[in-house]
Amino acid sequence: MSLARNIATVGSATLISRLLGFFRDVGIAAILGAGQLSDAYFAALQIPNLFRRLLAEGALNSAFVPMWMRIEQEKGSNGARRYAEEVYGVMLLALGTFAILCWVFSPLVVHLLAPGFRSGGDRFNWAVDYVAISSPYIAIAGFVAVSASILNAKSLVGAVSYGIVIFNCVFLTFVCFVWFLGLGAEVNTGRVLTIAIVAAGLGQLIVVGTAMLRLPSPPIRPRFVPSPDTRRFFMLMIPGVIAGGIPQLKLMAGAMVASSSQAGVSWLYYANRLYELPLGVVSIAIASVMVPLIASGVRAGEPNSRRRRTITRL
Repeated sequence: MSLARNIATVGSATLISRLLGFFRDVGIAAILGAGQLSDAYFAALQIPNLFRRLLAEGALNSAFVPMWMRIEQEKGSNGARRYAEEVYGVMLLALGTFAILCWVFSPLVVHLLAPGFRSGGDRFNWAVDYVAISSPYIAIAGFVAVSASILNAKSLVGAVSYGIVIFNCVFLTFVCFVWFLGLGAEVNTGRVLTIAIVAAGLGQLIVVGTAMLRLPSPPIRPRFVPSPDTRRFFMLMIPGVIAGGIPQLKLMAGAMVASSSQAGVSWLYYANRLYELPLGVVSIAIASVMVPLIASGVRAGEPNSRRRRTITRL
């Protein structure tokens, strides 16, 4: 694909995803409204949203792709595949452990996310339930992130881009299902919408996983002992992941302050979704496509000419 076509593909998919996400949130607002149940739901949603922002939406890409290309150039495709397998293994081990901890210590997680929720109260108990239900998404987000980074490194941006669309399609399907059943702001409604997060993550994983299986290279199997290259990758990843997660971390901090007010967490979430609707389409599109291009140019020893050609094409 050409640079312009790649950007158009990612940009259009991101725009569709944002619109679907907006309709999803409109549906959730219509069903849950703004009250104790919605506060509990959106407080619990902070953890999966954080990992979706940190990992599954491409923040891993900027550190993974240049390292992949360097290893592939120096050690060949087998070395690059081994590097990917080690990243898979470490992410599975770390995020799987964190997901289990969130499930086991969900009351403590709610205390940290929403200190204003009264311990033993309805909002607190509902949020604990929803955190436990949504915790598997943490591990799913890691698999999606690594798979998407490998596909981006190979300039196969279509499956990565439309995987996010599938996430919102699955989620929106659950919202429509609840709407047509006529369920209102009930505890079980919150459970169904929380299950939707995990189901949507699985849908996204199926899309990128299918694209991974279609690669000509042998299947990738997780390795749990990192090499120096893999350890270096995780060191390089930290600044980019933190930077990518700042908007969500800021929202989490706001929710902590607003949790003492009735419906404060809900109103904050709705306002943030309106604010973020027009953002990210261009930045996500260009970043996903440009990182492999710039990295390959630098590895080829022609960063200046590559940069000039890129700007001219844009």
